[in-house]
Amino acid sequence: MARLAIGIGGAWVDIDSEPTEVGLSGVSVAFSLDLGGSLVPNLILHGRFASVVIVDPSMEVRGDDLVRADDLTAVAFLIGPGLTYYFMPFNLYVSLVAGLSWLDLHYIGGESGLTDAGLGLNLDVGKEWWLTRHWGLGIGLRFWFSHTHDEIERVHYTDQVTSLSLLFSATYE
Repeated sequence: MARLAIGIGGAWVDIDSEPTEVGLSGVSVAFSLDLGGSLVPNLILHGRFASVVIVDPSMEVRGDDLVRADDLTAVAFLIGPGLTYYFMPFNLYVSLVAGLSWLDLHYIGGESGLTDAGLGLNLDVGKEWWLTRHWGLGIGLRFWFSHTHDEIERVHYTDQVTSLSLLFSATYE
């Protein structure tokens, strides 16, 4: 099985360090690639590489809204194993992926910072329609959660990314 998915949604990034709390939010783009194979009928074990990207997010510091962060892009990555179960004959599926996750805050024309690895989770629910014997197109929803840590100049940061995306997928089986 190979599944490529891309979608659009909303994402929220919470960056917490004493005494500062920063929140980023905005429209996001989600992407993933799953590769794997069937363990038993309707159950697929796969690996996933995924990302969710927020460009020019709205920024909030200690609860006060600030202007848009026009020079900032926040990218969360996830890599890990997953399971997908298909409910037949409806071709509805549920996927659960748990793995390593990172957050990269990239300033255009400036610095970029990748956090230490943390825990990432994806939960997908979707429906596919088979176009041919091996190719299907689908639509679904993805819930994303990741929790990472970082330390810059002896200041410890905790980062949390939450996202909900509408996905469009192409699957080969």
